Amino acid sequence: MAMTHTKQLDKNEVPIRVTLMRTLVLTVLTISFVLFVRGSTLLARWVNQLAGSRWWNSLYAPLGIETAKGREQLIMVTIIAVCFIVALSLQLIFVASWRGLRSRQARGKARTP
Repeated sequence: MAMTHTKQLDKNEVPIRVTLMRTLVLTVLTISFVLFVRGSTLLARWVNQLAGSRWWNSLYAPLGIETAKGREQLIMVTIIAVCFIVALSLQLIFVASWRGLRSRQARGKARTP
């Protein structure tokens, strides 16, 4: 006799497909922001000014970066990290807003006779 194993999701549990979709959206947003930063002349100019600043140049020695390739890699890693943080923040705001909207709708339906 075959047993079927069904499990009720806890209120705080997130289904795997939701996790995968959120991961995919986060990846696409991050890549999109990186491409936007690299393609935007205004942002590229700002990144170049920041990367040429005295403060930024002071990061190379403690991090052991001595080559132009190393400096470019640090700039790219920073761009990617900032774009990831922006994408994650936007996603968290969207998810919180979505949950709030859905809970308000659920409360509204519960009150309707």
